[in-house]
Amino acid sequence: MNFFNFFSLLTIHSDAPQPWGVYFQDSATPQMEALIELHDCIMFYLVIILFGVAWIMVSIIRNYISTKSPISNKYLNHGKNVPFNKFINYKIYIVEINFTIC
Repeated sequence: MNFFNFFSLLTIHSDAPQPWGVYFQDSATPQMEALIELHDCIMFYLVIILFGVAWIMVSIIRNYISTKSPISNKYLNHGKNVPFNKFINYKIYIVEINFTIC
């Protein structure tokens, strides 16, 4: 038996991160295995939600462009005073609270 092969049999090949690795190391405890499984499940549903929302957004952009439905621009100015009205109402409520406390 070769001398170098003998030492390679005694070497313990432990798991170590590799450059540009895209996944976790092998887990040493059941808790870490559960955490990796949780990560995989969350990422699966996150990707499904991402593609679902992207599909809905693309379909809305495709179907409601101004050349297909020009009436959508008719009401473009609707509700432009809403933030101003909220601001004024908020200030009135603050003043009212100050007078009731004093």
